[in-house]
Amino acid sequence: MRALFALPLLISTFFTLSACQEAPRGDSGGRVSVGSTTPGEANSGLMRTADLVTASDDVALALAQDVDQMVTQDFTGQRVTIVFGDLMNKTSKMSTTDFEFVRDRIKSKLMDSRIVRDNARFVENRSRRESLRQRELGQTGDQKIGHTSDLSQPAVNEEFFLFLNGNMYSVDRPDTRLYYLKFELMRSSTGETVFSKDYEVKYGR
Repeated sequence: MRALFALPLLISTFFTLSACQEAPRGDSGGRVSVGSTTPGEANSGLMRTADLVTASDDVALALAQDVDQMVTQDFTGQRVTIVFGDLMNKTSKMSTTDFEFVRDRIKSKLMDSRIVRDNARFVENRSRRESLRQRELGQTGDQKIGHTSDLSQPAVNEEFFLFLNGNMYSVDRPDTRLYYLKFELMRSSTGETVFSKDYEVKYGR
């Protein structure tokens, strides 16, 4: 009878020891969620990374909606080509790296947006394309837009060929920062500004 009473105790002891001997698990290595704020960045005085992500997403969504509305109204039945032109950092304190993060994130969101995909397509500027061709193919295309050859810039109708330009400004106050982004679409054929819109994002600490 004593053996029967001792058996549950032995089993319990076995599982307790097994739990104590589990392989140690590594720590997070400092990893935190993208939406969280670390103590270091909270005290940096700079725009927080989570805010950079949110701001770029919000601006990209609003810009996509506005561009789609403009294209639908002014280029009825036509699919326009939008080239990423000059997007300039004119803020007082945002670093070049932070600005490029916001700029490239906006570009990516626009290119992936279903809102404008049916009426517009976004492409990189020609200089970047030529640089890649020179590096990979050892050739450059000196033909003007509208001319075609095996490697030249594809022929386009410049009436529906637009350049997206933009500037980003900041107004800084103690514990407060206002970011102002202005985007314009310029028609290739005439230089006419066919779209101009500004977007504002404000943060306080």
